[in-house]
Amino acid sequence: MTENDWQWNMYDTVKGREWLGDLDTDQYGCMEAPKVVIELKNYGIQFFRTKDGKIYQQAFGGQAYRCAFVADRTRHALVHTFFGKGRRYNAQFFVEYFASNMLMNSDGICHGVIALNMKDGTLHRFQVANTILVTGEYGRKFSTTLAHTSTSSRKVMFTCAGFSLQDLMYVQFHPIGIYGVGCLITKGFYGKCDAPTAKELASRDVPRSMTMKIRDSRGVRPLKDHIYQHVNHLTLEVLNERLIVAIDYKKETF
Repeated sequence: MTENDWQWNMYDTVKGREWLGDLDTDQYGCMEAPKVVIELKNYGIQFFRTKDGKIYQQAFGGQAYRCAFVADRTRHALVHTFFGKGRRYNAQFFVEYFASNMLMNSDGICHGVIALNMKDGTLHRFQVANTILVTGEYGRKFSTTLAHTSTSSRKVMFTCAGFSLQDLMYVQFHPIGIYGVGCLITKGFYGKCDAPTAKELASRDVPRSMTMKIRDSRGVRPLKDHIYQHVNHLTLEVLNERLIVAIDYKKETF
């Protein structure tokens, strides 16, 4: 690892978003990120550690070494930790429900949502004091490896309720998938490869270069519709410790 500073993170973030992002939001996120990592650690997430016990940081998407992680299962660890934390406080989860409409009063105030129970098709009304919508991506507008539920329906629901949306040009793509399986692979995969040495590249340039190579029919195998990732310089110990999911799927595919 190397020395770190929120301003370096800010530089990477602004450059990676082609100077189109909300600079105030970018600055706030970069300055508060270390506090959030510590908070997640206190929740119980077992981040990888250095030999002296500090939270290990790796390059992520070609950026500097500042990404705390749990092998290549960080999101998996987050979801299960939050779920356990919620159960501790008797939070009730409705995991098979799909929100379809917002409940709005005549003053334009939201009091909950109407949701579809995907198991039996029944509609349910959730009336609450405060509503927080975390809609995720809508990359299914295009052909991607995102889940089939990653559509713009939640954003349409929000718009129909009379609210406005911001920065609609930002669509989250997952450019790196495992050929033959279709599942995603962590961006830390090419962060561990030779991408961090290309200091002139923004984090988005690496997958863009991959895509252009495939489009130019410079891929591998007869169809030339995918490429190899160079990992020969990584030891088996590193691969098996930090890229567990990728290695497991690779064994099943090839």
